[in-house]
Amino acid sequence: MDVYTVAYITVDGAKVLATYDQDYKDLISQVKDNVEAISDERKQARYNEIIEEANKKIKDIFGRLNVLNVEDSLFELKTMHDYFDSLYADFDKERYSKKIYEDYSRSILIKATKLEKVNNELYKKIGDIKYSYDLTDDEVSVISEIKDEIMNIRASYDKVVDIARSKTLAYSKLAREMEIINSRLVKTEEKLNGALKTLGSLKEDELRAREQLEEIKRILSQTKEKIRSYKLPIVPKNYYVEMSEAMEAINELVKELDKRPISIKILNLRVDTARDLVLKVYNTVNETVKTAKMAETAIVYGNRYRVTNKEVDFGLIKAENAFFKGNFKNSLENAINAINIIEPGIHKKLLEESQS
Repeated sequence: MDVYTVAYITVDGAKVLATYDQDYKDLISQVKDNVEAISDERKQARYNEIIEEANKKIKDIFGRLNVLNVEDSLFELKTMHDYFDSLYADFDKERYSKKIYEDYSRSILIKATKLEKVNNELYKKIGDIKYSYDLTDDEVSVISEIKDEIMNIRASYDKVVDIARSKTLAYSKLAREMEIINSRLVKTEEKLNGALKTLGSLKEDELRAREQLEEIKRILSQTKEKIRSYKLPIVPKNYYVEMSEAMEAINELVKELDKRPISIKILNLRVDTARDLVLKVYNTVNETVKTAKMAETAIVYGNRYRVTNKEVDFGLIKAENAFFKGNFKNSLENAINAINIIEPGIHKKLLEESQS
């Protein structure tokens, strides 16, 4: 029986229509659907023909076995067995490949549609993002690159689907083509996720900077209140210098947050600078107040020995003079040295008292 793998079809009425006319496309599409419907029937018919031919050959072989043509008959039986094994293996492979192709076809279409929608929304918003934040050329161009990649992937996908519909290529090859397209789509998805993460972090950095600004202001306010509430006789000069630097850094941070577009790199630098300078004055005030309190405690504690020991009295006078000049560290040292004359190791005791 002759077997034909290609058929050339002439469609009635097609010649009088223009190739790119919609009526021509509709006519061809209708005939194509009819041919594809017949194709499945012909596959089953061809399969039945192969089985029928095989049954005839097997019947002939058993007939020859009956007339003792054993050797030739056994050889033909083995040949038939190997042929059917190969045939069934090919059928199984194609059936499995078809499932893989169909799975890829569905998942790629869903994923590509989703990525296209997300990227299109991002593409629409990139103008607003550029107004708010200072973007690099790479951060802007990647959106267009992703858009082009998705379009190319969709074109490749549509081409493979068209080939599958024409039934001119084995499903094993079609599945391989879909696997390649899926790999490209995964890489594009990773690129899109990276772009979303980068652009999303811009707003997060701005919000974090605003939160840190409020925290920095709170610490600075506590610092001012602490030095006011203790009522030092003299506030050290370095406090005013450090406070001025901290407030200037905060003002620069506020200016950066009010700018459009915001440079996140500069903004983060402003946050770090303001935080460091505020913590510097915060630590200065804490250390100053702590030393002043210890000096005052030491002087009060040493007063009990002033009448009985002139050397202690002289040392405490020096401590008092230093205290009222704002030299609290020197005041503490003089007070401790004076009391040590009577009570060696007094520093540890005074430290414990100031912490209790």
